[in-house]
Amino acid sequence: MQVQEPDADTRQWIDDNLRVAGDTGFGTTPPKLFEAFEQTLADYLAASAEEKIDPTPFMASFGIAVGEYLRRELGMAWQVITDDYGTDLAILKEAPDGSLVYSCPIVVVGKRFDADYENGQLEEFCNHFLVVSKAKLARS
Repeated sequence: MQVQEPDADTRQWIDDNLRVAGDTGFGTTPPKLFEAFEQTLADYLAASAEEKIDPTPFMASFGIAVGEYLRRELGMAWQVITDDYGTDLAILKEAPDGSLVYSCPIVVVGKRFDADYENGQLEEFCNHFLVVSKAKLARS
């Protein structure tokens, strides 16, 4: 896996999405973050086919907000990772054993932006990621 610092355009895009999260009131802190995601998804799914819009901007803004929450909690950094599956924006930190602890939060949100989503799944993922990551990052 290749890891790179985000370039200036990507950094600006992250900042723009964080600004959207703040301006719309959901921010990067639970419980508002998760409540807003649940409501946004419910509104999107309830819209008729004619009313539906491209959900990509919502996935990006919520993904960046979730990533910022997890990044802040774990002392991670925004990075761009490239592997056999493609290139994604990630939050990442090296563990004491040299392994990488990371998540791609836009992918995390995107996979949950779907009719099969059950309330609480995004919060459950985040809580699990925090517990597991803290344990890995604390090992020496």
